[in-house]
Amino acid sequence: MIGDNIKFYRKKNQLTQDDIAEACNVTRQAVSKWENGESLPTVDNLYALSRLLHTSVDDILIGEKERDDEQCH
Repeated sequence: MIGDNIKFYRKKNQLTQDDIAEACNVTRQAVSKWENGESLPTVDNLYALSRLLHTSVDDILIGEKERDDEQCH
């Protein structure tokens, strides 16, 4: 789910995996692993991602839709 959110916001902001990797000082392969759910970004990288992707850490971790659904219950 986190990987899907990273991929969604990356594409929404018209960024490549290489763009994310460069900004977070990791490899493109690391970003691919995040998006495929094979590993998770560090806390520092989550904050960097939130700034780069113009969204909150919450949106990266749980997504907009899921958070909105939870608020309705």
